[in-house]
Amino acid sequence: MRAIPRDLYPFEDHFLDLDGLDYHYLDEGSGEPVVAVHGNPTWSFYYRDLVRELRNDHRVVVPDHIGCG
Repeated sequence: MRAIPRDLYPFEDHFLDLDGLDYHYLDEGSGEPVVAVHGNPTWSFYYRDLVRELRNDHRVVVPDHIGCG
């Protein structure tokens, strides 16, 4: 079950398995890439408005640190 409502966080979830750990990240849009890396204790949700704004002209990748998001 998804904890965050789609209207607040309308992104497709992506996961990468790293030695048995599910590494969550956002990958939205296309074009010149922008990578946004959050600090602690935040997660990709922090960048939701930036992702919405940039995804029309850029590829926006936002990884979540293990244990965050």
